[in-house]
Amino acid sequence: MWSVACEVLHPTLADLWKAYDQIQTYKEQIPDLFQYNEVLVISDGTEARMGSLSANAERFLQWRTIDGIQLDHLGQFNELQTLVRGALAPQVLLDYLSYFVLFEDDGNLVKKIADYAAPWTKPRPCAMKWPSCRP
Repeated sequence: MWSVACEVLHPTLADLWKAYDQIQTYKEQIPDLFQYNEVLVISDGTEARMGSLSANAERFLQWRTIDGIQLDHLGQFNELQTLVRGALAPQVLLDYLSYFVLFEDDGNLVKKIADYAAPWTKPRPCAMKWPSCRP
């Protein structure tokens, strides 16, 4: 069981959106792989985006900070490093999964996740706006 799935392709072989396409293929061919998944990461080794299982391509967004203060610490060509050191840092990731993943069920279960600024906001928006949400 894993909460984060990453598809990282070599930049000389494919672009960022080929990684997104590959995730879509996995969702069709191996749906059990994503039963407990909360966050997807796609990358070509330089560019990187994060989205939820039910997000379309436009909702896969950059993670732009490591510490919640300074944006793009490592420069524009180090999106993957920023995402890994920021979003996937153990304490940030645990906090993010606990407070910033929302499940909606309107006949279809939809997972929604917050952008890079959310973990540094106080108080926790999930608890404030959606008291019925399940962390």
